[in-house]
Amino acid sequence: MKRNWQLPIFILLVFLLVACSGGSKEDDKNLEMQATIQAQQATIIAMSGPQVAQPQPTQSSSDATIQAQQATIDALQAQPEFQATATQGAPMVEPGGAENIFQTKFDLDEGYLTLADPKKSVIENNALFMGKFEMCADFALEIDRPQGCLAVCKTCGVVSDYDVRFEQTYVEGLVDRRSGFAIRFNDNDGNNTIDRGDYFLGFIYDYYPGHYWELWELVPSDFPVWRLLLKGEPNLRGKSTKPVIIRIISWHDGQRIIVFMNDVTMVRFQNEDPEKLQGIPYLENMPDSGLIGFWVAEHDVRIKYDNFTFSNKPEEPADW
Repeated sequence: MKRNWQLPIFILLVFLLVACSGGSKEDDKNLEMQATIQAQQATIIAMSGPQVAQPQPTQSSSDATIQAQQATIDALQAQPEFQATATQGAPMVEPGGAENIFQTKFDLDEGYLTLADPKKSVIENNALFMGKFEMCADFALEIDRPQGCLAVCKTCGVVSDYDVRFEQTYVEGLVDRRSGFAIRFNDNDGNNTIDRGDYFLGFIYDYYPGHYWELWELVPSDFPVWRLLLKGEPNLRGKSTKPVIIRIISWHDGQRIIVFMNDVTMVRFQNEDPEKLQGIPYLENMPDSGLIGFWVAEHDVRIKYDNFTFSNKPEEPADW
């Protein structure tokens, strides 16, 4: 009797088909679950992506950011002060006011000066130029005629104690024409010119070889009479085109004054006490305070002034 091998083979094939069919469904379920989990993870990552993806700053980048922010703040805070300085100019000094120090290279006309002749006294090319004048006579005696043209320091005000320094240079014209500085000026009629009703004290010199520096005074009177008080040899730098550095210090409540040319003492004088300060010239008519400014005493000369520094809180000079 022959065995029938077809039936076992058929049964085996059916079993294998059932097994394979059940495994595929399970795998599909697993694949679906994995896809769902991956989709959820992708959603979470997408929602939190900007925060997670942004790198944390290192210590150096954080410091750089803080420094940049601080620089911006400093720049914003400094801007209003700079604008105020540029528009307002130097502060005015009231008589007897607090300490004030300012300087100008005359790169701009900030209204520091009251000019006698705006056409012949101009601020340009980083300097103050004065002359050539027509009305600045050679100390002419005509009543009420200006005895030299002035550029009064309006910003300085009426002062007793002060320390001024500036550079003065001959530009063109006659070299024997004198110019310098108004040390004390009481403009009693307020017209910015020197006339018979005013007190005036000025230091001048010229560039002619063998000439002197001079200290001139005008005392209020019915008839103007100029008086030459003192004179001496100037400390020039050779050529007239080289700037001369002038420094004038007034202190001790305006009672003592000293004048330097290129750091060399030219003259000392006082109105304090002729007995106490023996050997120091005594100016009995000199007031303790007044205006100050640049002074071109004569016509036919053009002078340049530059690098002007003013303080109304001077230190007592050692050379006294």
